[in-house]
Amino acid sequence: MKNIVICHPRHNFYNAPIWWYEFSNGATIPSKFLNVPDTKYYEYGGTHMEAIEELSNLSFDIVGGNEI
Repeated sequence: MKNIVICHPRHNFYNAPIWWYEFSNGATIPSKFLNVPDTKYYEYGGTHMEAIEELSNLSFDIVGGNEI
């Protein structure tokens, strides 16, 4: 099974370049991604570009998601 992550912008809510990440079922969540309490989403402990680089290095398929 391929690991997939959907990157959801939160720009409108935060008025800043914030992203939340949604991982496919069964995906191993990398350690720098922390769960947003009471949601299925994760935040990254760094910049969005660093998150994309780490996810790419771990062979995730990266998909653009909707603003949430």
